[in-house]
Amino acid sequence: MIVKKLASSLCQDANLLKESKTYIVYAILFDEDVKFLVEDEDVFSFPFFVSAKEVEIIDNKVSSYWKYSNPLTRTPKSSSRSAMLACEEMLERFFYQTLVDGELSSKRKWELLKERLDKEFD
Repeated sequence: MIVKKLASSLCQDANLLKESKTYIVYAILFDEDVKFLVEDEDVFSFPFFVSAKEVEIIDNKVSSYWKYSNPLTRTPKSSSRSAMLACEEMLERFFYQTLVDGELSSKRKWELLKERLDKEFD
């Protein structure tokens, strides 16, 4: 799936996107508001979520690597998470958090995952 920032977007998370650029969607989070996981290396060293309302879908084909995960319930040791459509690595309970925290093994997994999905949408 490929998206582009809506020119009329005023939402803070969409302001991280450039209007002239398209973005591959690496996961979909089905929260109160549907969110797409995208990446822009000029903004962060990790992917980030933007509201689906703030982008235009350029290519609606979903990745053949994606799987669906039901919502995860909060436990004493972990937070909850909404339902998600993503590669298996992204569906691991702590993967995104360790990626944002800069854990080396998660960064390596992310690089491989990103390379695989980027090739799929080239």
